[in-house]
Amino acid sequence: MNRWAVKLLCAGTIGCGQERSFAREYAEGICGRFQSCAPGMMDRTFGEPQVCRDTVRDRMGQLRRDRQCNFQPQKAAQCLKEVEHWSCGQLMSDVPYGACNEVYYCEPDDDTGDPSFDTGW
Repeated sequence: MNRWAVKLLCAGTIGCGQERSFAREYAEGICGRFQSCAPGMMDRTFGEPQVCRDTVRDRMGQLRRDRQCNFQPQKAAQCLKEVEHWSCGQLMSDVPYGACNEVYYCEPDDDTGDPSFDTGW
């Protein structure tokens, strides 16, 4: 998978405080921006926008079901607002995705004891 596809899936999740609606809204938003900014890359990576949306929603479902990860509704709402305003340059850059990187707080599962924010990948 190319780095843009990984980045797309790493962007995290968005929503208005409800995990299920967040996954749907985030998938619509991020895949829509990806299609607008890089339609050729979208086609090569996912084939069609629906596959992108399904892939993002599936990953969000994995995080939702992970008992070590906790949904942060305030970050989700903030993330959804941010996605609306991302420029193509921001979407395609290596800059962190702000609140979208903090939607799921995951407890540590290694020996470091450091908690992490799961970005979705």
